[in-house]
Amino acid sequence: MHSIIGFGVIFLCIIIARAMFPKVNDYSILHNTFSHLGSYTKDNNPHGWIFFSFGQIISFFVQIPLVSYIRYRVEHVNKIFGRVVTGTMYFGSTCQLLVGFFPATRTIMFGKVMVGAVHQVSAMLGFLIQIIGYYMMSVLITMDRYKCRNNNKKLNYMLVVMPIFVLLATVTLGIVALVTFDFIYRAHKKRDPSIGSNWAESIDTFWSFPLWENIIIYVTYLYYVWLPFTLPFRTDGIVPKQRISQTLKCDFNKIEFKTDLSKIWFEIISHKKCSNKWKAADFLEHLADYQEVEKLMTDEFVQNVTIISSLIKSGETEQIQRIVNNSLLISDEIRPFKWFLLKYHSTK
Repeated sequence: MHSIIGFGVIFLCIIIARAMFPKVNDYSILHNTFSHLGSYTKDNNPHGWIFFSFGQIISFFVQIPLVSYIRYRVEHVNKIFGRVVTGTMYFGSTCQLLVGFFPATRTIMFGKVMVGAVHQVSAMLGFLIQIIGYYMMSVLITMDRYKCRNNNKKLNYMLVVMPIFVLLATVTLGIVALVTFDFIYRAHKKRDPSIGSNWAESIDTFWSFPLWENIIIYVTYLYYVWLPFTLPFRTDGIVPKQRISQTLKCDFNKIEFKTDLSKIWFEIISHKKCSNKWKAADFLEHLADYQEVEKLMTDEFVQNVTIISSLIKSGETEQIQRIVNNSLLISDEIRPFKWFLLKYHSTK
């Protein structure tokens, strides 16, 4: 939710910066780049540039929690590539922070280095690195669908993966348009050397760089907004051992995994420091996907884990009691549930 609110603030800052752009300067995405909204020069946005810069700085702080969540999603699929993905995203977010601190102006910082040069390098490098990172993320999340057991119940993978291909298609179309015009321009330049520069000839046309830059940036922002809507509130799937230990506040390494499911459940449930029922119910959902016990679980076991943990959280005691008293709970695989529920009722 905080990501959605944060991106809402960012869009509001962009809208305010656009509204404060002087009419005499005739702003248009056909001849003004996105960065012109954040330039304090007289011929750009001398009054509203601060809102644009503030929005870019806010974007950094909004993306950090989102990237932290994605890290838990992808590192268990492939640890090395997972770290590369999150590293590229953190780098891209930092570049966006620099874009906010260094407006697109010709003000000299030191020597011959202009503020606008830092802005341009940060913008281009950050965007390219982030595109690569989000593309790799989509690949790892797709792999996660086939590596984890029941994640598809909480995450619609297509809603996460497909938008990145829409973004890549937009970027590709923009590059094709700019490269195509470059060939057209070179041919015209040979016939008529008196024509203006590539930039001047493309301005206010379908081939202009500002047009495609704005389209790609706004599509990217829409993707950033879309992503929090598609991701579940908390992480699920194969959860790192350390994260489970922190959740339950107990030493997970003391729990020995053997082929006997009853033994596994007894050691987990009887652990004194794991008496918080809500945390224990949350742990049930994670247990079914944990690598060391996944091979011992059947589909029926996983299904019962989901049902019982949800019943505990919702407090439906009557239905829980019926499960406890059910004479069918006699198989070796289901018996641990009865132990868990009896312990739950005895301390409730």
